[in-house]
Amino acid sequence: METQTNGTAEQLSDFFKAHDLEVFRNKLLYLLEAYSAEDYYRKGEPADVIYLTDLLLEVITAAHSISLTLQGVSRDLTPDGSTTPYTRLTSTPEIAIITFFDYRTIEEWRETVDHIMFFALSAGSPEELSSREDTLLLYHYFSKLLEACYAISRKN
Repeated sequence: METQTNGTAEQLSDFFKAHDLEVFRNKLLYLLEAYSAEDYYRKGEPADVIYLTDLLLEVITAAHSISLTLQGVSRDLTPDGSTTPYTRLTSTPEIAIITFFDYRTIEEWRETVDHIMFFALSAGSPEELSSREDTLLLYHYFSKLLEACYAISRKN
């Protein structure tokens, strides 16, 4: 398992060498703004949306691989004893990853990203399908996952 974790950390390291964390997070925010505004993405080409969501899925998949190696880590407590999802997301990178996948499964995250991509590329409303996501909550979860993956990539 250690080899798999090191390989995933190396993939994340390569990812963050190619993509600045803050720039990526800002692009993600623009994408979520387009999704929540019921308007299509105007910060670039449609291919940019597909590329950004593919990159986000890449990070989610790498984080999931790491989460599989963390089976023995407590899901209940942070180092300071707090149990709220917010403090769990902001404690250690490993607990943030566990919390991310406790909130939704890998399949549910993939569906969410696909859903965001679809509506960011159209002028339609997710409410028409009764599937509006809380974009602030999603941004928070995605940001904390990116921060956790960035920290893990720097550890190794």
